[in-house]
Amino acid sequence: MTWPQERRPLGGALLAAVLLAGATVALAVLRHRVSFASDVAIYLLIVVITSIAGGFAPALAAAVAGSLLLNYYFTPPLHAFTVAEGQNALALLIFLLVAVLVSRIVHTARRVQPLARADRARTALLNAASHDLRTPIASAKAAVSSLRATDVEWSADDREELLASADASLDRLTDLVTNLLDLSRLQAGVLPVLAAPVGLGDVVASALAHLPPTGTRLQLEIADDLPAVLADAGLLERVVANLLQNALRFAPPDTPVRVHGAAVDGRIELRVIDTGPGLAAWDPDTAFAAFQRAGDAPPPGAGIGLGLATVRGFAEAMAGDVRAEPTPGGGTTIVVRLPLVADVR
Repeated sequence: MTWPQERRPLGGALLAAVLLAGATVALAVLRHRVSFASDVAIYLLIVVITSIAGGFAPALAAAVAGSLLLNYYFTPPLHAFTVAEGQNALALLIFLLVAVLVSRIVHTARRVQPLARADRARTALLNAASHDLRTPIASAKAAVSSLRATDVEWSADDREELLASADASLDRLTDLVTNLLDLSRLQAGVLPVLAAPVGLGDVVASALAHLPPTGTRLQLEIADDLPAVLADAGLLERVVANLLQNALRFAPPDTPVRVHGAAVDGRIELRVIDTGPGLAAWDPDTAFAAFQRAGDAPPPGAGIGLGLATVRGFAEAMAGDVRAEPTPGGGTTIVVRLPLVADVR
């Protein structure tokens, strides 16, 4: 059972009160069938449950309350806060100490969990960066070093090819670093969002400027009279650019990529549709997680799996959502939904 973070202590305290009251009544009725050791174990379990649900403070209160209830209802003399037998007094003391220690351990473990997730993310980032960031750097350096070589006479075509290789490698490096920075800002919750009415067609046109020439592969299906979308133009441009880069990278080179925009159920819906390998080999629910890539052998230049994670983060930051679904006949369709300007009150 979980509550919003600010309500955890209150929720844990209420849960402890209910469990302690219920256990006390039940154990009192079964007094002659349940041993005192079992009573102690049940109350200790309640303290652990309280720690998991509400944190250390409610668990500590439950431990103290539990020791008092055990003393009053289950140790002779009954219905008095005194203990006639030394072993029962020792049992109550041990119960209280164990309950406090276990509560502290459970509470600490819950706070370590986010750190463990962050460590796993950092490890994945380092593993990915060790290869994917190094590759474009090495390619660009090789091209520039070749151009600077004094013992080789390069033809104009050769020089142009080397310059194009260096330029493409640096563009890829820029995209990787930009996605890394964007993802870190999303995770830190410091991404600025300046929402305003923008035309989807204008944003798509701006995004195309960041892509290499695509010839006739892109098919734009966005009506001129499509209502304006409420979004941050810069973030939405990055969303479109990332989706188009993915679609063009994974789809077969002789197949089109469709960009469809429409108003659906009071929202603007952008669909990027390709006929590539699709999501058959990977789980659509994890497609938008950082460092996820399609299949075991993604195509060259597939990056470190941050494009779709950034798309999801940007869409949600703009009060939108994103999902992946199979393209009829094979391929992947990414659907981004954002609010209409007319829906803003």
